[in-house]
Amino acid sequence: MKYLKRKILNDIIGSPLKQKAVAFALLIKTRTNDSSVIRNFTTYKLQKLTSLDSKGKKRGGMAYKTIKKYLDVLISMGLAEIKGRDLYIKKMSSSSRHRNIDISVFKINNKNKDIYNQIRELLFLVIQAHKDFIHSLLRLRKEPTRGTDFRKVRRLCKKCCDDPNADYEEHGLTYKRIARQIGCCIRTAFTIVKDAVRRKWCVKENHCTIDYLPGVNFADIPGYSFTSFNYGFILRPNTYVLSRAWSCALGTDAGACAGAYVHAAGCVSVGVRMPVRK
Repeated sequence: MKYLKRKILNDIIGSPLKQKAVAFALLIKTRTNDSSVIRNFTTYKLQKLTSLDSKGKKRGGMAYKTIKKYLDVLISMGLAEIKGRDLYIKKMSSSSRHRNIDISVFKINNKNKDIYNQIRELLFLVIQAHKDFIHSLLRLRKEPTRGTDFRKVRRLCKKCCDDPNADYEEHGLTYKRIARQIGCCIRTAFTIVKDAVRRKWCVKENHCTIDYLPGVNFADIPGYSFTSFNYGFILRPNTYVLSRAWSCALGTDAGACAGAYVHAAGCVSVGVRMPVRK
């Protein structure tokens, strides 16, 4: 499977159960060569599909109750349907390319957990892409380029920003915010960011200020995160820069939405209201 709807990603933000269910659907589609229909469907039949690795050898499959739970979630999301004795897994990509995200870089491995982890990394990129889109949008409002539809820019600002007239301020992304929006613990958020950086999907920029404070000796000083014998440290949230491929795939350039003379692969879905500062 090469493409995934942006709307699906927006729907599963903050819900680990939905993320696992979508990962399960991707796994089944891979095992059935992207087929949308499983004839004479039984839960045991799906269990056998999940028990096969990429080479066709048997391994431990998913539990019966887990498969049933994921199917119920997919049906509630409108991604699956049972008609008679057949299971229909609906199309997870759109015919309009700008409504899709290219997931061909995903490695659909033997385990549902591997796909689930990659989906969480993609959601982290989507969160950063929303920030980049807002930054691009506010910059376009202040410095419009040739061919910009200024009315559309103002409409997008009202739709996407808490304060459409504010200037963009970069405050980075804390691990706490990443964990809250994806729906995981802070320790898992560390792993998600680490794996995304390792795959070269983004670049992490650390921000630490070190001041020389002779004789501070581990004292608590307002304005400093912590101190040592002779130094004070100020830690700020990390900032991230998406790779060029993911920046184009997620559509972080607001100029493409506002009719500016800019080429972009697509536009990020702005249905999720993202504040300028969080």
